[in-house]
Amino acid sequence: MPESFTNWAGNQPNDWVSSGGLPTQDYLQTYLEGTWNDDTSYDQADGYLIEYGGMTDDAQRGLTKRVVIDTFSFLKNCN
Repeated sequence: MPESFTNWAGNQPNDWVSSGGLPTQDYLQTYLEGTWNDDTSYDQADGYLIEYGGMTDDAQRGLTKRVVIDTFSFLKNCN
């Protein structure tokens, strides 16, 4: 899979901000069909993944382990 792979749902990411000025959408939500949505920090999540690094100003780090997760299969079997 190329480094630039994306799978955003239609009209996403939209970085929506509520009329009350609540936080922008800085989190990733994965739909069951495998597409992505940008989400807010105040929505409830059943689980989460955290990715560190990859930003241009990050310190260089060596990988010690790489894990690939098939989120579609994972989420399909969660219910």
